[in-house]
Amino acid sequence: MRDVAFADDSTGQVFTRTLQTTDHAVEEQRVRWQFASSADAGAESDCPWRPARTVIPQPSSVGAHWTSSVSCRDATRSGPVERTEESTADVVRTDSFSIAGRSTAVYVVKRVSVTRSSGHEQHDAVEDWYAPSLGIVVKQTVESTSPSAAPFARDSTTEWWIVGPV
Repeated sequence: MRDVAFADDSTGQVFTRTLQTTDHAVEEQRVRWQFASSADAGAESDCPWRPARTVIPQPSSVGAHWTSSVSCRDATRSGPVERTEESTADVVRTDSFSIAGRSTAVYVVKRVSVTRSSGHEQHDAVEDWYAPSLGIVVKQTVESTSPSAAPFARDSTTEWWIVGPV
């Protein structure tokens, strides 16, 4: 397993993904957030997915498609919260990404998900840039909409950049 940290320069929010590579897939075992703004500033969230969420099947190629259904129990300041996520994903193309001045081959994965928690839901259009040579996602863009109000943030687009292994 490998922990990888990501940051959003505009908000200072940080999250960590715990990734594991198996014979069949790269899986996200858990995701942890550290909130930098809002009423939860300084609070942390830790969601161990059950089962692990597939990031990309192995071996992979452009055109690969999969679905997942995961859940977690997250401890928050106001008490435990059950989260569920239903998603579909596709490897849409290959590209390259510069890391420390070196070009790295990546698969670009587009995922559409619906996350439900405490009667609210959030819709995300996610683009993960997965570097098979490193075994990690190196960039992620998320466009979020919330048909229901809090606890989710307003509609937003966030671009996350890898800041390194943890």
